[in-house]
Amino acid sequence: MILKASSFSQDENSGNITPFVIVAFLSTLFLFYIDEGNYSLKGITQVGNIIALSIYWLGLILGQVLVKSFLYKQKTGYEKTALVIVTGLPIGLFLAIGMIFLFGLIRYTAM
Repeated sequence: MILKASSFSQDENSGNITPFVIVAFLSTLFLFYIDEGNYSLKGITQVGNIIALSIYWLGLILGQVLVKSFLYKQKTGYEKTALVIVTGLPIGLFLAIGMIFLFGLIRYTAM
């Protein structure tokens, strides 16, 4: 099978979120790596860490998808992807921290 360069071009209306998922995953691993000054990935397979990582990962993806859906409608292609990643990651991080806070608040009030 021969792949053409045009098959990798991004359409404005495409629902391809693969770059956002990859960037969110790598950002989540980086956040885990620098967490609490340990600078290691030791303990990444513990259940509690996997739950926290998935909350961060979903928050980062959600932030990027929301930015893609509501902002930069006039941009297309790689320029739009880059802008969505740069602005979506901080928004997604804020959403992830908010979700963790909300889950903690719900847990605290349920006790």
